[in-house]
Amino acid sequence: MITKGEKTPHKQIFWEYGSQLAVREGKWKLVLGGKLDFDRLQPDDIHLSDLEVDPGERVNVKDDFPEIASRLEHDVRTWYEQLMAEA
Repeated sequence: MITKGEKTPHKQIFWEYGSQLAVREGKWKLVLGGKLDFDRLQPDDIHLSDLEVDPGERVNVKDDFPEIASRLEHDVRTWYEQLMAEA
């Protein structure tokens, strides 16, 4: 899919990187505990990016789209809980 540039058959893609959890859904990317801007001292607890407008993920739009941030946060936490239950 990645090497051939094909679309994913999945609505959402989840991953864990160190202490960060993330989900991508269409143009939205939500990261929990992400330190996306390494010049900052503290990571964002919740960082929502609109990748069509901000592919560099510089602007956190969670306060502008609280319903999307809440839904994606719920989805990534549920995914991670299920992943840990299977481990």
